[in-house]
Amino acid sequence: MPVPSQRLALAIAASAAQAVASAQPSEASEAATPIGAQVVAGLQAAPLLPRITVSAKGYRAADLDTPASAVIVGREQILDRGAANVGDALRGEPGLAVASDGAQGANPVIRGLKRESIVLQVDGMRLNSAQPAGAVASFMSLGLAERVEVIKGPASVLYGTGALGGVIDVQLPQAELGSGTEGRAQLLADSASRGWRGAGVVRMGNDQVAAMAGVAALHADDYEAPGGRVDRTGYDSLSAIGQLRVRLGAGQTLRASLQSHQDDDVAYPGSTRPHPSPAVGTTTVYSPEQRRELAELGWNLSADGATPWSLDARLYRQQVARQIFSRGNALGGAPGRDIAQTRVRFDTDGLGLRAQWRPHPAHQLAAGVDAWRMEASPTRLVGQPPSFALMPNNPF
Repeated sequence: MPVPSQRLALAIAASAAQAVASAQPSEASEAATPIGAQVVAGLQAAPLLPRITVSAKGYRAADLDTPASAVIVGREQILDRGAANVGDALRGEPGLAVASDGAQGANPVIRGLKRESIVLQVDGMRLNSAQPAGAVASFMSLGLAERVEVIKGPASVLYGTGALGGVIDVQLPQAELGSGTEGRAQLLADSASRGWRGAGVVRMGNDQVAAMAGVAALHADDYEAPGGRVDRTGYDSLSAIGQLRVRLGAGQTLRASLQSHQDDDVAYPGSTRPHPSPAVGTTTVYSPEQRRELAELGWNLSADGATPWSLDARLYRQQVARQIFSRGNALGGAPGRDIAQTRVRFDTDGLGLRAQWRPHPAHQLAAGVDAWRMEASPTRLVGQPPSFALMPNNPF
């Protein structure tokens, strides 16, 4: 019986922002060019709205007002790039790269650092999981995402352990009070894998209650390379999200969120390695099934006025389950036989508390506490020569 491994992490962040007054423009120049507008070839264009980032400071702020180097990829950019996962969406961005070991396993790399050196989040909640193969960043379909934020460089002050390389936060749509009824849908197909993927999100909300629901699916067969079809590159994926937001009173709201994602028949051809035994030949890592489920309960209290402030609290539980098998490609004839099977589940319980206060139009104070506890429960079977029959060999 495996002995759970446990990790407790606590991140406390406090930050303050102060605007610096600039020299006042002359009346003539102020009349000629309104603040926030752009002039091209003597013509005044429409006002430009600053890009907003949430991850860089831990609260909403203009991109140009953040000291960290940030990359923001919006929904339109995700669609234009035809990205199926976070790695595809960030490919080609300055300071970012992608390390792939399969069609689904595209790991983002920030300034040469990846995996355990990067914090991966969905709506500000960590994706805790070991990564012997594949990409944990693929545990949520990008078809449902509103945007992806990347903070390049050390960010452990705000996000705790593991943020040496930076932070990647996938932000999903939210239920919004007073939004009315709206929705979006997309369907894409590609000839390389003879596959398709689609997603749809609908939101409904009045002044008292709002709801959001979304679903995304993907099917891919083995993709075609110049040398022919590449075996074991096809997989299936299904994601679903939902959120309910209720107004409790003046300035108070309560929200409940659910997230679910599952991948089936995912193989990692890039993990193929020679085995010491000629009977085994080479080995390839694959995952018959991997899934992630998350439930969150949140409460928000805010007040407007001359010195507006807000307080947000959340509790969440996340479960990540992975099957990580290793196949001996020459063992027992095609398509081979497993020489190792690992089944592991990561259970994470977390809480977060964030407060913001603007005592003066030129000052803002923000403070927050995030804490989480993760338990891992692995079981492993390893093939013993000469027959390579699977026998228990738990890591703990």
